[in-house]
Amino acid sequence: MKKNSVIIIYILVGLFFCSLGFFIISFTYSSLESISVMSFQSRIDEYDKKEKKFIELEDNYKEWGKIEKTYAQFKESYLIKFYDYPDFRNELRSILSQNGLQLENMRHKYLNMMDDIRKVSLDLRLMGSYMNLKKFVYEMENKNKMILFKKFQLNKRDALNVEAQISMEVYFVR
Repeated sequence: MKKNSVIIIYILVGLFFCSLGFFIISFTYSSLESISVMSFQSRIDEYDKKEKKFIELEDNYKEWGKIEKTYAQFKESYLIKFYDYPDFRNELRSILSQNGLQLENMRHKYLNMMDDIRKVSLDLRLMGSYMNLKKFVYEMENKNKMILFKKFQLNKRDALNVEAQISMEVYFVR
């Protein structure tokens, strides 16, 4: 009977160690599986974040494209082509003449603003009637190109005429 009890004890201890081994193996497998699932989930989350960033970048790129298109339209609509500067100068003289103004002096200074935009500052000294000067200003303001009056200085010359010192800025695109 002693022999049988020792065998039963060995069998029970063996079963205990086998069940302990299976428990450890199943616990390890379960842990590895949960780690694998968490790793997979973190990869999915990371992928989702990257996808959202990509979508944001794509939207930003589209917005920049719109800005570039708007900028191109602005240059086309409001800036004079630089190679047309002699034509602009001749047109300015013609407008002055049509409005009965005498051009006493005209100075110009070039300044590069950006890669393809150039500002030309014009300083004009004019003689003529106040009404003709108003007509000239009105006509220049109604041009659809970017022409800015920066300074006016009027001096009465005689009963009918004034002397005008005018500073203007005209913007050109290359």
